[in-house]
Amino acid sequence: MWDRLVEYLVFIDGFTLGLNILALCLYVMFVRFNTAFVLIVASGVALDLFHQILKIYLKSLFHFTEYLHLINVAWYLSFAITDLIFIAAMLHVIKTKNLIRDRASDLMLVGYMALACLQVFRYTDRIAIGTDVLGPFYSTGVVMINVTVSCVLLLHALRSIYVTTGSKVAWLINR
Repeated sequence: MWDRLVEYLVFIDGFTLGLNILALCLYVMFVRFNTAFVLIVASGVALDLFHQILKIYLKSLFHFTEYLHLINVAWYLSFAITDLIFIAAMLHVIKTKNLIRDRASDLMLVGYMALACLQVFRYTDRIAIGTDVLGPFYSTGVVMINVTVSCVLLLHALRSIYVTTGSKVAWLINR
């Protein structure tokens, strides 16, 4: 059962990453390049890739049973810390460059804040307190946040394309 769940989670990680890249490419090609949306999505794609590499690396360490506690601490806190650094860096660059945030950009930042909070809550639940109360919520919560944010980003890109180039897109579709 766990093997099948891991397969689904790996698929969903790749799927949401693919949706984010598609949203980024469509937005850059048809709308604009120098926006908060592009900055956050492009940086988010890089962060997602880093998280996937980190996840593979930390999973490879699980066979060192004498360091299992340290690996579990690193698992939860490294994802939370990188998410918080990402949010702070994006807000700093947006402010420095005077970029205007739209709702999709804000939602992505809120999604990363929710992921960071979920990691800290899970760390507290599993490591600090020693329970497993949040186990099911954690597993589905991470997936649902990622899928929701990816779908909203893609819909925002498609909506922006339609608003910006409405008649051109209609012409291409009806052609």
